[in-house]
Amino acid sequence: MKGVIGLALALVGAGCASARPASPTPTPLPHRPTPSPSPQIVLHTPTLTYRGHTATVDAAAWHGTRIVSGSLDKTAQVWDAATGSNVFVYRGHHASVITARWSPDGTRIASGGADATVQVWDATSGKHVLIYRGHSGARSVIDVAWSPHGDLLASSGTDETVQVWNAVTGKHLLTYDGHASPVYQLAWSPDGSRIASGSDDTTVQIFKLSGIARR
Repeated sequence: MKGVIGLALALVGAGCASARPASPTPTPLPHRPTPSPSPQIVLHTPTLTYRGHTATVDAAAWHGTRIVSGSLDKTAQVWDAATGSNVFVYRGHHASVITARWSPDGTRIASGGADATVQVWDATSGKHVLIYRGHSGARSVIDVAWSPHGDLLASSGTDETVQVWNAVTGKHLLTYDGHASPVYQLAWSPDGSRIASGSDDTTVQIFKLSGIARR
């Protein structure tokens, strides 16, 4: 009797075991390739090379179809950006030309350099307009910047100052002397009310042009 009962229990147990669902086989995840790093574009060949200078080029600025460049060869040169053909050479400086900037309307260029002057000249003919000598205590004028309307110029130099002056008459209007080292970079605010200046003293300083006569 015990044997019969044992056999029955064994059959019931086997039946229960067979009734249990088998564990599903895990579905393998699809293979995702490791993304490749974005390719870097490296260009080795220029579309144009201008060789009009005979020494290191320290300045270049673009306006429309023309470029002005300044050099240790004491010249600023205007040339065609599409063909590389020289338009004219400006020879008003007596030392290296460190900076050159177009006026907003493209009619004039202001250049500054190691003769401590800023010179404004006609961008079409190279005809001299004026010389600003307010940085006479400096070794060099390092940067110049036109106001958005083209009526004022800011210039900076190794004398650690930023000077603002009339771009037509050369009349001095303001000197900012907040830096403790040469001032290398200038930028006007879009509305022309402030100037940002960057210096070898590791600071960028913003100052306001309030109370100056623009003409």
